[in-house]
Amino acid sequence: MPNFCMYIMTQRALFLFLIALAAGCGGGASPAGSSANSATTPTNQSGTNNTNSASESLDFISFWNQTISNEYSNVGTMTGYSYKDFRNVSLQSKVIGIDKTNQITTLEITQNNHGAQNGDILYLSGINKSLHGIISQNYNNSFSIELKNLDVYRIFIKGIASQPDQENFFADVTYKYKECTGKQNINQSPIELTTILVDGYTLYKTKTEVNTVLNNCSPPSSQFVTNRYYKMVNCSNCATDYQFVRQEIIGGLYSEPDSKFKLPDGLIKIGDSGQIGTLNSYSNSTRVNNQGKSVISYETYFEGCCSPVVVVKSKTYDSNGVATVEVKDYYSKIIAKSEVPYSLTKTVASYFNLNRNEMVVEFSSKK
Repeated sequence: MPNFCMYIMTQRALFLFLIALAAGCGGGASPAGSSANSATTPTNQSGTNNTNSASESLDFISFWNQTISNEYSNVGTMTGYSYKDFRNVSLQSKVIGIDKTNQITTLEITQNNHGAQNGDILYLSGINKSLHGIISQNYNNSFSIELKNLDVYRIFIKGIASQPDQENFFADVTYKYKECTGKQNINQSPIELTTILVDGYTLYKTKTEVNTVLNNCSPPSSQFVTNRYYKMVNCSNCATDYQFVRQEIIGGLYSEPDSKFKLPDGLIKIGDSGQIGTLNSYSNSTRVNNQGKSVISYETYFEGCCSPVVVVKSKTYDSNGVATVEVKDYYSKIIAKSEVPYSLTKTVASYFNLNRNEMVVEFSSKK
């Protein structure tokens, strides 16, 4: 049973910054391998069909204030994955069906002990010749697996097979294995004034509680609480600017932003991206024992013609400077109107460990 919650109160606490971390438990902490973010991360798209310039901009400070200050509850469905690579492996394909109406061919692929299950994802690359009369470009793609047995599975490929029923070929193969599923509940309290003074400012505080339940991964459940503190200052183009001061994980890490931590000023264009700053983490508030850092950045794009998406990214490094995980929170709204608020729709945590573990949370409800 995969352990998807290793170092839950230490390593994962590093990137708890804008909201309660929605990745729940995902991946181990062994720094090795490379990330496979493209499996779940949408491709950036510009709004070429949208000619309304007002709908192509975003007041990032207002977005920030709305996100961190409002009370909300969010429920997400979690899926954990791991990746396995086979380089230049020998495969055999066999045509077992042709759908001429939809221009689809069904193939049986043979690879001994492939390890995949029904519904897992196959990525093929490195194929430089046509097979069964179908161009190589159609093979160098991703496919959902329909399992037959331990050595054989079926895929559906675009194109009509016209040549031999059976082919032998070599390819680079990556499997995305589904490891576990679960649910996550996030509850954030409304922002409230404290009696804590920092640099002449009375701090505001939010409390976020995250509860996670997983099936087929260990531990089966986890819970943690994060307190975040802000000072409220005046800014030229917003009613209220909550500036991030520090973060405390109950029973975990203490974190502070560096001096260069700064939100983008004014309006930004949908399509823009940039760095916000670095969050330094310590074992406690004495800030003696450094535990690493998280680099916070953002990107924006249109999904389709008219639905703007804001992605807040956090790439975490351990105290030796080795990258351990990258988390991406996706905020979107149905239409590009300023009065329509952004909502958290998905979080993807990609771990830089041997299995390149990945946890995806799809949020379905918010109140």
